[in-house]
Amino acid sequence: MPDPHGYKEIEGVRISGRIVGSGPPLVLLHGLGGSDAEWQGSIPVLAQYFKVYVPTMPGHGDSGPIAEYSLESSHRLFLSFLESEGLGKVILAGQSMGGLVALDLALNFPERVSKLVLVDSAGLGREVNWGLRLLTLPILGEIILDFLWPRLHTHLARLAKLAGLEVPEVMLTQGSWKFQGSLARLLRVGIDLRGQKLWPSIRDRLPTLNVPTLIIWGEHDQLFPLSQAVDAHRTIPRSKLHVLRGGGHVVRREHVAELNEVVLKFLLSDD
Repeated sequence: MPDPHGYKEIEGVRISGRIVGSGPPLVLLHGLGGSDAEWQGSIPVLAQYFKVYVPTMPGHGDSGPIAEYSLESSHRLFLSFLESEGLGKVILAGQSMGGLVALDLALNFPERVSKLVLVDSAGLGREVNWGLRLLTLPILGEIILDFLWPRLHTHLARLAKLAGLEVPEVMLTQGSWKFQGSLARLLRVGIDLRGQKLWPSIRDRLPTLNVPTLIIWGEHDQLFPLSQAVDAHRTIPRSKLHVLRGGGHVVRREHVAELNEVVLKFLLSDD
């Protein structure tokens, strides 16, 4: 992955992304349906202190698809990515679905993560917006997410907002909606009609997470309630919690200056 933007082959999968700056390695992971562009408001600030790696996850943006979308496949590709870049231990930050991937990596491979930042992360509770639950239904999910949304995303997003549902900014941008494969299938990795289905397997392991962790949450997140962040902060031993007042789920755009300030303070501290 040439600097500052390009791609490389990881286990036969084309991975697009950016590498910017110099210093300790920091890896930023984006959310569902997004790309490395989700972190564009933070990259210039963080790159002043860190070498920032911002891969676009498989099947998103300009990265190629993979046969199986799962946390296990994410593990394999991420570890292969670190090896290909000659990286040992890294700082890991993830937003929404990227937070779930980052959290699961830190739980399974704590020796590879020096610090962890979770921004409105999936995986920290059972509760999730009912709209996302319904989109995991067979056929319905494919019709809406894989057929209708790429063609009518602007109109559907406006209807969702009128209904009081928060819609991630990436879903409103024509150029960024380039998911290669079944978005409904990827959504089903972590969600079903009961909610976030990976939560029971994560819940009992949170007290064992011995990595300095910063949890950042929008006060009015409509996808994952603030209570999940509060509970996680109480459970993860070396965690800190920062609530972005008035923020929703897409805090990296709504409150980018405050987000950058809080993240930098945490990353530059001794713990």
